[in-house]
Amino acid sequence: MSEQGSGSPQLDVVSIAPVGGGDTCIAARLTLADGTVLFAKERRSVPGGSGQRSAAGKRARSDGWDVVLTSEANGLRWLSEAAAHGGAPVPGVVASTEARLVLQWIEPGRPTAGAAEGFGRQLARTHRSGAPRFGASWAGAIGPLPLDNRPMVPGAGHRWGTFYVTRRIAPFLRLAVDAGSMAEGDRQSVEQVIERIAELAGPEEEPARIHGDLWSGNLMWGAEDRVWLVDPAAHGGHRETDLAMLALFGAPIWTGSSTPTTRNGPWLSAIRTGCPSISCTRSWCTPPCSAPPTAHRPGLLPAGCSAGARGLVLGMVGAQN
Repeated sequence: MSEQGSGSPQLDVVSIAPVGGGDTCIAARLTLADGTVLFAKERRSVPGGSGQRSAAGKRARSDGWDVVLTSEANGLRWLSEAAAHGGAPVPGVVASTEARLVLQWIEPGRPTAGAAEGFGRQLARTHRSGAPRFGASWAGAIGPLPLDNRPMVPGAGHRWGTFYVTRRIAPFLRLAVDAGSMAEGDRQSVEQVIERIAELAGPEEEPARIHGDLWSGNLMWGAEDRVWLVDPAAHGGHRETDLAMLALFGAPIWTGSSTPTTRNGPWLSAIRTGCPSISCTRSWCTPPCSAPPTAHRPGLLPAGCSAGARGLVLGMVGAQN
């Protein structure tokens, strides 16, 4: 970790210990002269990647790299507004520049059912705190790539499907095609989704305040049964985006014993049954759900559904009531 640059507050650092920082940054645990402990991350050099890359792809990677830390800082500050009113907690931003981000240190803990229930309530409150539009007022990044957060124009921009196609699917489809990393058949499949987005996106919802990249690695299980949101790609979006990311990569759940395991199905099915207007997809239950479709009502874990994530769903249901 290099010396502090211009624009950063001067911190009286007495020790620096390397910690994991992911693919985009190097990170360290800072101890200040007064005993305060902080987390600091510094942007790595722009990765060159391998294989053929179009000029547009190289420019996109550079554009994303320029804002990867400022986007995170803006997202954390925005999510902290919801945290102040009972939403999911986020680490406080101490200092932020394009090259460096200094945050409150979060003392790690272990996943527990009680922590999951509390987090469920808080995440529901964060989502419900809402956003003025789909998108955000700051430039976004997802890894080294730019994430177009520009809000849509009034009218069509109030529809989530339009936003998702225009600002998420289409830009990354172009990059993949230009780089030669997507087969023609795959391109056509994605384009069919784009054409059917109004049908596939489901009932319209107001913009939710979402983390935006909520895979399990961006949940930090802290001390005192608190679960923290870290490394966001925050924006006004659809709340199911966060739930889908949790399901995609799996997260700690409970199977009736005291030992957490990591699965996809129970976590997602339990969250989904705990959210109004979101019904359980029975094939995702583990073991397979034996309840009839009519039993899958918002707020219920029907008989036959795995109760592995019961703590989380109870939290989300409680927060809706």
